[in-house]
Amino acid sequence: MLKKQNIESARKNKCAFELTQTILEDLQGWIPAEINGKKVPAFQTIVMFPDSLFENYKEGYDPMDYSDRIAEFPGGNKVFKEQFSQKVSINGFKFDRFGRIYLKFKVDKNGKAFDFMVKPTSGNIRFDKMVINAAKSIKGTWRPATIHGVNVESYLEIPLTINEH
Repeated sequence: MLKKQNIESARKNKCAFELTQTILEDLQGWIPAEINGKKVPAFQTIVMFPDSLFENYKEGYDPMDYSDRIAEFPGGNKVFKEQFSQKVSINGFKFDRFGRIYLKFKVDKNGKAFDFMVKPTSGNIRFDKMVINAAKSIKGTWRPATIHGVNVESYLEIPLTINEH
């Protein structure tokens, strides 16, 4: 099954698309997704670069190891973290847990950040929402991650530490 936005890409790369279908048909041993012990339908994203399967093949091929660069905020990811830290404060919040949590989000192939979440939760819904809103409020278009020179959607995590004092 192809996502709507991938149909045009499949048409443009017909040979690579057909090769991928042939490879996937031969893969054995898939383990179904489970939720609470019940097998459920699931989708899997698989990235393949045909040149890496043939003339540039290396044992242990993993297309995700071929990334050229991670997504980067204008001026560097340090600038994003600095702007973010200016918008977030733990003052006035009470927490059920202390330690490390993560601001997680995606950057699409056009450089737009989206799908913000805090995992694991801090235990304080208002704080988690403040963290997400602070990240969303930072203006700027990210330079997308690339694999083999092609812009790709990527996933970023920023660690946050909640101390007792």
